[in-house]
Amino acid sequence: MGDSGPLKVESVEAHFRTLHAAMLDEFNRTGAVSYGNRAKLARVQTFWPNDPRVIVPVAETFVHTLNNHLFKSCALKTAHAGPFPEKERVLEAVNSLDPATSTIGDSFVELARYKFQSQLENEMYYHPEMSQDEQDGIAAAFSCVRAMDCHTCDLEFDINNENFRNGVNSLFDMDAATENDSDTEDWDSAFFSSVAVAHGAPWEGEKKVLDIEARTEFWRWHVTEAVPNAFGFALSCVGLDELD
Repeated sequence: MGDSGPLKVESVEAHFRTLHAAMLDEFNRTGAVSYGNRAKLARVQTFWPNDPRVIVPVAETFVHTLNNHLFKSCALKTAHAGPFPEKERVLEAVNSLDPATSTIGDSFVELARYKFQSQLENEMYYHPEMSQDEQDGIAAAFSCVRAMDCHTCDLEFDINNENFRNGVNSLFDMDAATENDSDTEDWDSAFFSSVAVAHGAPWEGEKKVLDIEARTEFWRWHVTEAVPNAFGFALSCVGLDELD
């Protein structure tokens, strides 16, 4: 038996409020939400710390649903940022995603997203002469790719597995505190979306004119609307009482 108390909805809400308050405080201080705090939303232990009763399938479903909703919301929020290959088909695929069930409603999501990602990487690495508008579009496209990946990723929720106890999954690098500490394949939709609207990553300020105000407004939306909405959606979809 763990030491986190009864697994009531109220307990889950309390743990979320603690993290959300930290995210809001961070935003108010820095104008952004860190990779480390965003990654905590993908950890079962954020909502049920040290409790071995959190087992498949309810815990997996709750965390997956929350992140599905959040990644999809971010991708759609900034899809307008610029042009990118096969944009109409990609947005159709993202819109088809069902956060509640991880349903893949379009074959593009399951079968072609890897090819599409390779196409984006080729555009990025082999066409450095891209306009700023095109660069913004590539970042927005990667946000869409990560939303697709989120819906199809394998989360490790085996109570006897050390990765489960450490909160490891394939959405984030759980050992990283910032994007610079992780590979680009571990960046989430939110970060790619922030890059799209700001015309670059935070560390590119010396070589680009970044739109700090747009980036700040994106993170404001993320922490005040997208995150609470995703949590509320997951809470309404998942039968947490099954864990009582």
